[in-house]
Amino acid sequence: MIQIYLQAQCHIIALLGYTPDDRGITLYTTHLQYALNLAPPEQSEQLRKSGRDTYRVVLEKAFSLPLTEEQALKGELSIVDARNIMHKVSMRMQEAEVLEKVATLCSVSVAMNNSP
Repeated sequence: MIQIYLQAQCHIIALLGYTPDDRGITLYTTHLQYALNLAPPEQSEQLRKSGRDTYRVVLEKAFSLPLTEEQALKGELSIVDARNIMHKVSMRMQEAEVLEKVATLCSVSVAMNNSP
């Protein structure tokens, strides 16, 4: 799911004239932050919430980490809740199944890059 999210970002920013890689995402994010600083507060807040909600969906789907009802109703997470979620994500990333998928994808990627 994270891979799909990043690929979608790369695809979309390429249409906006940015390079479809980590440098393009970084430059796009920098330009977006600059534009948000110039935007009216209500528009800036709406975009911030939209980005937050998108990232939450990615975490929920990719790592099977649904928000509690209380967290969903509050909208914002406390520092403690955010740390707990990131701990759960890091624990899931260390599971054997995930590590095997990463190893498989990396070996395919290396094989493709080394092909003539």
